[in-house]
Amino acid sequence: MKKLLLTAAVTLLAAEISFAQGTHWSWDVHQFASTMTCTAVAEINGVEQMSGQLEVGAFCGDECRGAVIAIPVEMPSIGVSMYPFFISICGNGGDAIHFRIYDHAKGEELDVDCENMLTFAAEASYGTLPFDPYVLRFKGLYVTITATAAPADGGAVTGGGPAWYGADATVTATANDGYVFSNWTEDGATVSNNASYTFNATADRTLTANFTKFDNAEEHLSDNATVYPNPTSGKLHVAADNMQRLTFINIKGQIVSDTDCNADQLTIDTSPLTPGLYILKIRTRNGVTVKNIIKK
Repeated sequence: MKKLLLTAAVTLLAAEISFAQGTHWSWDVHQFASTMTCTAVAEINGVEQMSGQLEVGAFCGDECRGAVIAIPVEMPSIGVSMYPFFISICGNGGDAIHFRIYDHAKGEELDVDCENMLTFAAEASYGTLPFDPYVLRFKGLYVTITATAAPADGGAVTGGGPAWYGADATVTATANDGYVFSNWTEDGATVSNNASYTFNATADRTLTANFTKFDNAEEHLSDNATVYPNPTSGKLHVAADNMQRLTFINIKGQIVSDTDCNADQLTIDTSPLTPGLYILKIRTRNGVTVKNIIKK
């Protein structure tokens, strides 16, 4: 009974939608005596699309027979969140109906092919919500991921190139000797402080991995220090044999804290620091240890 009531509620919602409002494609419903309906979700390269900027059009050959923009449907009580398409399709018996997709955010039709094709039948109905929508499966669209290092000799980056639209893409930065990774930026804005950055590829991206060079890159680097907790919002505990100096450097390469010490353990209060990524340079009698510290 609960399932029937939910299905009826969503069907009523669909009946209240003006299907042609704001669509990219147009059609003349008065040319045809019959319609059928399709309640669908769209997948691109196997990833269900969750965007109110996408429009699905139903076509017979090159003639549009109906189109609609996705609308959000949220049913937290049963864990349902989706952007379905309630498509009313005009036609004649036996018409072969295929589907295309338009992205209003990009202002263009997506270069994808739909695996689905329906045969028109008057008053037919495909798919129901929330439990059994018809799945439109689109494939073939690539976006371009451009990844570069700054400075060029600061490190290496991987993960650039073509990526499936709607799939997860990962770019990875690896610092060269004498440098540490700072962050990933796009158009000057920080998008990740992690050397390995994973995101959903829905548009072309131009990403820059930024690296920071040490003034004393010729110093012997070691890795004998322990730092915790990291990330931190307050006290940071540092332990290493024969520590002499602790230096905090921000992502701009500026020294924000420089402390002399003569100990094997030290606790630092990081609360005055602005949240973000810092480089902690730990100088000991045995060399220099470098740690990336995230201040929450």
